[in-house]
Amino acid sequence: TVGTPPGDAQRVMFPALAAANGFDPSKVTFVNIEPAAKYAALAGRQVDAIFDYLTGQPFVYNAVGRENAVRILWSDYGVDLYGNAIVVNTAFLKEQPAAVRAWLDATYRGWKFTMENPDEAIAVLKKHVPQIDPAQYRQNLDLVFELFESRRYAENGIGWISEEFMCQTVKLVSTY
Repeated sequence: TVGTPPGDAQRVMFPALAAANGFDPSKVTFVNIEPAAKYAALAGRQVDAIFDYLTGQPFVYNAVGRENAVRILWSDYGVDLYGNAIVVNTAFLKEQPAAVRAWLDATYRGWKFTMENPDEAIAVLKKHVPQIDPAQYRQNLDLVFELFESRRYAENGIGWISEEFMCQTVKLVSTY
């Protein structure tokens, strides 16, 4: 059993993982749960697994212990696609290209600052969201940095998109 919200991206794309690995997706039972309840459902053994981004790993470890968690990256199992993107309405982009560019520039500057000053970035977040655990968020941020260790990022930097890879992603998402 997998605990996941009904419209969760991984749930929607699960048939792609099954197809890439030759197993019957109908053998998996999905349990509808709220996003915030995933870790508790896993810890309480209400489900056998949850879908989550790599960056959720520290929260899983807190819920069930590191020794009881297994990380499965779909990209290691034949489903490699863009996971996050900034999407802009085409009409707005045509009408306000400077605003879009300024927003993207600010976003990339924010990421650059965060990568160079992770603890300070977490301190800024804590000012606005006081209930966060900075140590847990540092673990989470280290996983984000791990995602940046790809060849694509090393060669092209943040925000670069391969037209070919984007077309593959769109085709796969459109299929499922």
